[in-house]
Amino acid sequence: MSSLDEQIRIATSFLKNIGRGGIDRKHYADDMTCWSTLMRTVALEDYLPKLDSVKAVFKEPLVMTVDSTTAQPGRVVLQVRSHGVLYTDETYENEYLFLFEFNDRDQIRHVREYFNQDPTRDILIPAIEAWKRAQAGHG
Repeated sequence: MSSLDEQIRIATSFLKNIGRGGIDRKHYADDMTCWSTLMRTVALEDYLPKLDSVKAVFKEPLVMTVDSTTAQPGRVVLQVRSHGVLYTDETYENEYLFLFEFNDRDQIRHVREYFNQDPTRDILIPAIEAWKRAQAGHG
């Protein structure tokens, strides 16, 4: 398998498993950073808990469907749409464009996530906040 094929496989696996808390840690560079239109740039240790929150607030893992792939060595772009049902019984759907950058060991060193902010701000974030409040109440 070529390095480019491996990078496409890793990027696709990352998205298919985003609703399960991510992929094997070996695929993340130690200095990995993530950026989105809402959170801006965060380090890996601040990003992984966000994946855990996404995993926790859905009744079933969030389903990510890859609609298109564009790639060159070191960079993979995936156009994706999501669908899931939150623990609140609300449906969450969104469309995304993910840009993955890889290091020379085929590890993700940077992820940029572009998406429609409205469903994230109006549906997903309030559900995560309510879930966190409920968890704090059980402690």
